[in-house]
Amino acid sequence: MKHELQEKLFEKYPRIFGKENSKLSAHCISLSTGDGWYNLIDELLAQIQHHLDWTNGEGEFEFNKKYQKPGFEPLQQVEAAQIKEKFGGLRFYYIGGDDHIDGMIRLAEGLSFRTCEECGSPGTQNEGPWIRTFCDSCKKDIARIKAERWLAIEGKQRVTGGFAEPGKEVVCDLCGDIRAEVEFGVCLDCKEKDVY
Repeated sequence: MKHELQEKLFEKYPRIFGKENSKLSAHCISLSTGDGWYNLIDELLAQIQHHLDWTNGEGEFEFNKKYQKPGFEPLQQVEAAQIKEKFGGLRFYYIGGDDHIDGMIRLAEGLSFRTCEECGSPGTQNEGPWIRTFCDSCKKDIARIKAERWLAIEGKQRVTGGFAEPGKEVVCDLCGDIRAEVEFGVCLDCKEKDVY
């Protein structure tokens, strides 16, 4: 996902992305998906935060606190650890929440298999070694998409195992930072924080 779209989500959902009283470091959160899932992820995050605020009587639902029974245990704030594409579908790794939120996430993950990851149009999974969910138009352009996404990111190297060549910078698969020290696709900061 483009950096601008990621930043928009980070700004819109600071509690989910760990910018307030976080157990996770916000700079280690990664959105490794195509831009086509932006609306799906945005709506999922909006519904998650709405459910948390309503249940806990926070934000615009402060009035709900007077209806909470004695001994009420508020839901733990959901914090995203990683949001990515895997085998053509959305994966959302997180801490906190409840079964209702888990259901929302499973629904969004299911819808991702019917939504083009590049443009957001209705799509289906392609066959082959690089499994993605694309619309018919994006399937025709798969070579360009693959080259842009995986072979070159701003002219930097991407590694799948071991360390980068000496003096070369690479892209961390989790936080998206361009670093010199990346091991198995994950920068050492993310690895130390155990967020993958």
